[in-house]
Amino acid sequence: MIAATPAEAWPLWTEEELRDEWVRSHLIRSLTHWQAFRNFNKQLVENPRAALRQNLASFLLDIQAIPEARLRLGDVSDSDIQTPAVAVTSRLRRFGRDVKGRDSCVLPSKTAHFVLLPLIPAYDLHMIRDRTLCKLAPTAWDMESYMMMCWWILQQYKREGTLQQARDHVAAYMRAQPMAWTRRLPRPEAGHWLLHSMD
Repeated sequence: MIAATPAEAWPLWTEEELRDEWVRSHLIRSLTHWQAFRNFNKQLVENPRAALRQNLASFLLDIQAIPEARLRLGDVSDSDIQTPAVAVTSRLRRFGRDVKGRDSCVLPSKTAHFVLLPLIPAYDLHMIRDRTLCKLAPTAWDMESYMMMCWWILQQYKREGTLQQARDHVAAYMRAQPMAWTRRLPRPEAGHWLLHSMD
């Protein structure tokens, strides 16, 4: 998805790009690898992959249309962060109902992260080592709280002057992953703008 990402600008994706078969197929393969389609409601959704294809463009265009949203989560201002956090959470839940027939943010947040990498963060324990953050992460039980926590981390990095160093660390970590299911796809260049702006 990094190699396929358009030039650095907001909104990042157009409807035509989001309907591109290569983009949708790769996204579905990645979500399948991460078992994101499991536990869908068979009474409400017959085929979650087909539902994702049908709803993907409108879902992501809707997120990009949130007035306070920015290309990178860390660029959202202190006075504006609550609004996109609430709005993104509501759109994720709706997408979860459309694709899996249940009110879940797991598949939607993975989908959004794969396509809007700098806006929807995906921290893991590799990046969150501070004891305070390790205690906060499990209590960020909904997407709104999680986005607010991630935004706060980025502001801390900015204050410390270590944000770009953290982004470069993420880029090195990502490029080192074997990702066997993507080996046939173009590999992003080491200097790709998105690799060094992922929070």
